[in-house]
Formats: sequence, C-alpha cells, structure tokens
Amino acid sequence: MQIGSNIHTHTVWSDGRDSMETVVETALRKGFHSVGISDHSYTWFDERYCMQRGKEAAYTAELRRLRERYDGQIDVLTGIEYDLAGDAPALETGYVIGSAHYVRIGGEYLPVDEDVPNFRRLLEAAGGGLELAKRYFSELAEQILRVRPDVLGHFDLLTKFSMVEETEAYRDCAREALLAAIPAVKAVEVNTGAMARGLRNSPYPADFLLQTIREAGGQVILSSDAHRAEHLDFAFGETLERLRRLGFTQVLERRKAGFVPVSIG
Repeated sequence: MQIGSNIHTHTVWSDGRDSMETVVETALRKGFHSVGISDHSYTWFDERYCMQRGKEAAYTAELRRLRERYDGQIDVLTGIEYDLAGDAPALETGYVIGSAHYVRIGGEYLPVDEDVPNFRRLLEAAGGGLELAKRYFSELAEQILRVRPDVLGHFDLLTKFSMVEETEAYRDCAREALLAAIPAVKAVEVNTGAMARGLRNSPYPADFLLQTIREAGGQVILSSDAHRAEHLDFAFGETLERLRRLGFTQVLERRKAGFVPVSIG
C-alpha cells in the first residue's frame, strides 16, 4: 500500500528550498491526500535555519490561504518542528513535531546535524561518542516529557554522520530515553531525510529502536523531513517494507480529522 501523507516538510519559511504552494502542488501530483508544513520554530541562539521571529502570523495566514484554495483536493495541515532547546512556538498549529538539533555544552549550543567539522567539534566537547549519546538522549527525553509534542522527530539524529559507535552501552542509553519518551507522544517519527541526502541507507531511528517502539506498544508515523518538494515521499516504499519485516502492522497518518491508523499489512 502507499502512504499518501507527509507531515514533516520544510519550505522557504525556514531552511527548505521551495515555497509552500510548490510543496502542495507536488503533493497533489504524487497523489497525496494530505500534506503538512512544519517549518523550524525560532531558535534565539542560531537564526540560520529557523523561522524568523515575528513571521508566525504570516506563516499561518499563508497556510490558511492554501488550505482554502486546495479544499476538496488535498488537506493542507499547519504544523511546526519545535526545536526543544528553542523558544516555544508563538502560533497555533494542528500538530507539533518535537526535535533536538543541538546540545548545550559549556553554555554554547552546538549543532548535531550541521556538517562533519561541527560534529567533530561536538564530539570533542562532549568527551567522545558515548558521552555525547548519554547527554543527548537524556536531555531529549527530559524535553519530550516537558513539552509533550504530538510527534517525536528523528530520535537518533546524532547518528547522521556515522561517527558515533553503536556499542551496547550506546544502545542502552538510547533505549532508556526512548522508553521514557514513548508515553508522552502520539507517535515516533520514522524519518527518511538522511537517506534523501545520501548520508544513510536506512531511516531514523535504527532498527533496534524501531523494535523497542513496537515492543513497547508505541505508534510510528512515516515522513521524509523534506527540504525539497521532490523528496516528499522519498524511500517510503522500502521503509514500509522495513517496518513490516520488523513486525509493524500499521502506521499513523495525519489527516484533517487527526492522527489515523493505516494498515500496512
């Protein structure tokens, strides 16, 4: 079966390439029944990638215009990706994706997913991969329990550059944080964004974490973290097959009426 929805999409309102309308038109061409725009919320300590402060009303107004224009053709959903270290979003949305893109060390917010040189700097500042993982996952779990977003975004983002060794100690701290976070969210995101960028050949989170979600009775939602409209459904087919092999029988989709389970059996 085909998933006809993607809720994790970035546009020119933050660090995406395309306009909201281009995203909606592309989703229509791909046969989607819904598409959610979820640009980055404001991060005062790093303004390079986020929606600028004061733009929230215009953001929601543009989504409202598109929702009305495409009514009856596709559901246009208003979302936000809330960076959990930044300011709470100053707008009303239909859903919130809670994600961590930074680790605070020595009073400085260091990016987890910017590029390899910055990640090497982060590794050094944290004292190595395992110490970074312990800090990242424990802080992420605490933030998720505080914010309680609808969706937990790209849980193991710190593996983006394949520079953190997946030891048993790493697995233990990741599982512990994930099990703490699952009850606080409607779904954990299965994210193909790094695959679209050629950085991974599998989605976030790793298979052992997907197994943890399934065994804990958690729900998953498939998205591509698209920064280009053409990537709205990137690797959805093979990722659904991966989920089936791991024992999942359904995923959630976000529609106008809310989060809806869809069978993938």
